[in-house]
Amino acid sequence: MIRFLVAAIALTSLLSTSPASADQNPAERPVTLAKLSDPDPGQPIRKFDARTELREKYEFYDITGSSAKELRRQMTLNGIPWDDGQTYDALATWEIKYRYNTATDNGACYVTSAKTDVGVVYRFPRWKDASGADSQLTSRWNTYMEHLRTHEFGHKDLAVATAQEISEGLSSLGSFRNCSDLEKAVKSMAQAKLVRLKETQREYDATTRHGETQGAFFP
Repeated sequence: MIRFLVAAIALTSLLSTSPASADQNPAERPVTLAKLSDPDPGQPIRKFDARTELREKYEFYDITGSSAKELRRQMTLNGIPWDDGQTYDALATWEIKYRYNTATDNGACYVTSAKTDVGVVYRFPRWKDASGADSQLTSRWNTYMEHLRTHEFGHKDLAVATAQEISEGLSSLGSFRNCSDLEKAVKSMAQAKLVRLKETQREYDATTRHGETQGAFFP
C-alpha cells in the first residue's frame, strides 16, 4: 500500500533589519499527538534506506537605487509583508512531504520503503541597476547578500535535517499488529518532529537576531 502525506507547509521566521521578537510570529494551534501502539515485539525490525531529496526555488523582487539609503528605502517599500505588520528583506518557506509503502506478513504491518521530499522557496531582493553603481556600494551590497543567503540557508538546513529524521524514523519504525496502528505511529512521529522544527526555526532567529549576528544587515 502506498501512502502519501504532506507533512507540513510552514513559513520560517523572517529576516528583518530591525529584528522582531520571535513571539511576534502568528500563533500556532497546538498539535495533539495520537496515542500509538507499540511495535509488535515478536516481529523483527525491517530496516531499509529511506531517501531524502531537496528541491530549491528562488524568487526575487526588484529594487533600484544609487545609495545605501535608497536601497534600504526600496526594500522597506517593496519587501515581503508579514502578518505582524512589518516588511522583511528576505524569506524562506519550506514544505516537507513524505510517502511510504507498507506490506503485511504473518499479521504484522510494516513499512517497506519511504521517501521524504523537502521543498524550499527563497525570496530575495534584486538590485536591478547595480551595474552603474559605485564600487564601494556594490561591495557592501554583495557582502550583505552573501550574509543574507547564509541566514536563509540556515533555515533550509534545519528543514532538511528534520526531513532526514523523518526518513530515519520511517526506516526503523518496526512492525505493528495492523496498518492502522502503523499509520498512527507515523503521523505521531512526524508531527512531533515538525512541531520541534518550528520551535528550532524560532530559536535560530532568536539566536542570530534574524541574521544580524551573521552580518545580514544593511546599510
